[in-house]
Amino acid sequence: MESAEPRFTIEDFLNILKQRRLSAHTLIAYASDLRLVEEFINKPLIDARERELFRYMASLDHLKATTVRRRLIAIKRFYDFAERQGYISEDPAGNLSAPGLPKRLPKYLSDKEVRRLLDGLPDASPEELRNMAIIKLLYYTGMRIGEVQQLNLEHILWDQRQLLVLGKGDKERLIPVSQKLLDVLESWVSMRGSLPFVTSPALFVSLGRNHRGDRI
Repeated sequence: MESAEPRFTIEDFLNILKQRRLSAHTLIAYASDLRLVEEFINKPLIDARERELFRYMASLDHLKATTVRRRLIAIKRFYDFAERQGYISEDPAGNLSAPGLPKRLPKYLSDKEVRRLLDGLPDASPEELRNMAIIKLLYYTGMRIGEVQQLNLEHILWDQRQLLVLGKGDKERLIPVSQKLLDVLESWVSMRGSLPFVTSPALFVSLGRNHRGDRI
């Protein structure tokens, strides 16, 4: 690759970035990354050929993917500025690529954190109380949402502290329920009974304008 005169240096590139008010930390990182490339190819960066840059990138296989990507970004930005300002006619880094970043495992809430969230659920309105009962029922029993939707008032076995659940294939099973969860259900059932438009046997009913009083 032939370069035009005057030559475009790493210092020229850094001066452009300074004018764009990049942080000192970013400038130091760019300078360090680009000088490592020059040391590897043993010539000014502006004179690098594509195959030399490919060899340099291949030499980074022992580094973390985040480090490799950072160095690639520095290289690509250098040649992008050089090409746009007419110092080179062809970008030798145009075909370079870096390995994908590893996917991070999702972080889950602890049981203590979940319980704190559940205890903080609002319950002032009928809708809030219904939603709180549904959420706690799902969490504490492991029921499917479809099973919760199919619950009727008669499926709460208060004395036995159990729920009669209709699962897949219309198979019935009994699920034990804590007294704390029963208290939540009792609060909702009491609220539900005060709503004059509810005639459905469903435990949980719609409270919106559409299908009001119907099974959710």
